[in-house]
This record gives sequence, structure tokens and C-alpha cells, in this order.
Amino acid sequence: MTDIWNRLKAEEKPILLYGTGNGADKILDELSKYGIEIKGVFASSGFVRDRYFRGFKVMSIEEAEAIFGDFVALFSFGSNRPEVIDNIKRIMARHTLLAPEVPVCGGEVFNTQYAKKHSEELFKAYNLLSDEQSKKVFRETSLFKLD
Repeated sequence: MTDIWNRLKAEEKPILLYGTGNGADKILDELSKYGIEIKGVFASSGFVRDRYFRGFKVMSIEEAEAIFGDFVALFSFGSNRPEVIDNIKRIMARHTLLAPEVPVCGGEVFNTQYAKKHSEELFKAYNLLSDEQSKKVFRETSLFKLD
């Protein structure tokens, strides 16, 4: 199985970062390890302002669509605000939206290499689970972290 980082490396559409801040920094750092370049950064309307993030002028979704047409958006922040969630849904309806898994603080990125390196520990943890629902959640969470 390939992970999200290798999927992005093979992506032909422009890749844009959706959001700024700590999560975006971590995603950009991981992308650079794979030699993956983003083409721009956009934010939700209330967060655009006249500013730059890591050398990119922060655009609105409308500006990003006018410049790039179709693109892959990398979700790089967390929010439970209803208007932000509605905006995420609108973006998902028009573009591929991916949410790369990066650690909140410290730790390694859960990628293919990590899964291989820790496969024995992962299988051991999985086998400690006693019911099928727990095993299903463990499997699906692990797969989500990868892709």
C-alpha cells in the first residue's frame, strides 16, 4: 500500500495548502522531504487578510480556483466551527481534499516506513484487542493515517 506522501508525489494536479499555522508548517516540512512542491496557500474567507505564509500569499478559495482551476487541497488545521466545516464540505464537493496525518507535538509521521518499522508493535497491539469492532477501528485508523 502506498501512503499519502507517495500519492502526492505522483499527483498531476496542482497541490495547494488549505490553512496556515503549526499543522501547515509540519505538512510543508514533510512534503519537502519527498520533494513535493505546493503551488499556493489558501484560507477560509475570514482568515485570508493581506498576509503571507512560508513565502506564499494567502489566497481565498475563489482566488485559488481562478488561478489553478482544479487542484488538490491539503487540509492543515483543526476546527469545530460550523461555518468552517461548511466551507470544508464546499471544497470537498469541488476538489480533492486530503488530510495528511502529522503529529501534533513531536513524534514520527505515520507513513509506510513507520508502519514497516513498527509492524511488530502494531500487530501486537492489534492482537491484544478482543472484539471485532475494536479491531476494525484499529485497522481503519491505521489506514487513514497512511492515506
